[in-house]
Amino acid sequence: MTVLFTDLKGSTALYERIGDLKAFSLVHQHFDRLSAAVQANTGAIVKTIGDAVMAAFQHPIDAVRAAVAMQQRSRPSTTSTAGTRSCSRSASTVDRPSR
Repeated sequence: MTVLFTDLKGSTALYERIGDLKAFSLVHQHFDRLSAAVQANTGAIVKTIGDAVMAAFQHPIDAVRAAVAMQQRSRPSTTSTAGTRSCSRSASTVDRPSR
């Protein structure tokens, strides 16, 4: 199993700059793009906290493909909507013990 974590860089400043309602809407649009990337790569969103997402994948390559898709999908919106920057992401692999 591979676990992928995401975090929207600059979201606190975004909320302060444009207000809660507009920022909340943008963050949810961001989640929609991330969710589409996860699902398209046979993953599942396990949890969201604030603007962060934790997703799980059966195979590491699927997590990598999802992370690349997330970067590609987030660039246009994050550079054009109220000055937020692209998202930072990290992935880690959790191996099952062998029997």
